[in-house]
Order: sequence, then C-alpha cells, then structure tokens
Amino acid sequence: MKKSVVLLIFVIYVASIFVVGFLGIKATAYNETVNVEGIKCMMQFKEKDKDLKALEDPLYVNDTETLKLTYSFERTVLKSDIESGGYRFDLLFGVVPENATNTNIEYIYEEPVPDASGKVPYELIDNNDGSAYIMFYSNSTKDVYVTIRSEEKNNIGLRIKIRFFRPRNK
Repeated sequence: MKKSVVLLIFVIYVASIFVVGFLGIKATAYNETVNVEGIKCMMQFKEKDKDLKALEDPLYVNDTETLKLTYSFERTVLKSDIESGGYRFDLLFGVVPENATNTNIEYIYEEPVPDASGKVPYELIDNNDGSAYIMFYSNSTKDVYVTIRSEEKNNIGLRIKIRFFRPRNK
C-alpha cells in the first residue's frame, strides 16, 4: 500500500470517531441495580397511640454488628381478646429507596416454646408483601423481639420489641 492510502485511511478513521461522537447515540444502562439503603417503618399511628417509642431515627441503616433496638411497642391484651381468637398486631415496614431492585424484606423472630398443652403463646405470620402480623394467644406478659431485614445480602435491618401485657385487674 502506498503511503497516501494509509494516510487517507487514518484520516477517515479519525474523522469517523468525531462524527460518531457528535451524532452518535448515548450509552444507557438497561439493567441498573438499585441497592437497598435502609428499612423504614410504614405503620400509621394516631395521636392517641402514645406507646410508639422511636428510640432512634426511623430510618435505620446498616448495623451489621448488633442490630440495636430501633422501635418499642406496648399493647395491652385483654382476656376478651384472647377468648375471641387472639390479639392481632400488624407490622408494616418497607425499604429505602422505594425503587430498589429487591424490595423484599423478611421478618425473623425467635420461635416461642409451647406450653404444657402444646399451644404457642404467639406466632408471626409473614404476608410476603412487606407486611406481617403477630397473633398473640396468651394472657400473660411477653416481650417479642422481631428482626426485620432486607433480603439482599447487605445486612441492612432493624430490630423491634413488642411488649404484650395483661392489665393488672382484668
């Protein structure tokens, strides 16, 4: 090849780089992964609900070591609640940001020990939609600790305590 042909190919190559750079299509990422940054309480409370105590900021982020207690709830369970099938306490938590790729969360709790008759004092039912509820069947005071974690493998979670107690005179 002659020197002029090689030089012409090089000039066309460099010119094509500028033309494509100026008139070309922007590169976009189609399968972008959005990671979970935290878990937040999405439960609605009325002003009369004085028993909600946010011990820290409601958005609790990435405590991989201890999962400190973030929320504490107290509920009075009457004997009539137990006799009518149990007391239901609803839980609703979500992930931050809401457009995260994996928005699933899991509720983890210590399985209760059945009493002599084989009945458990409470159970947690996960609805697999970010919500869960605890059915409390016992007429005694119990503390239930629940760990709420993102299903991503990034150890983001929080821990709550629900105290169910029996009134003294009922």
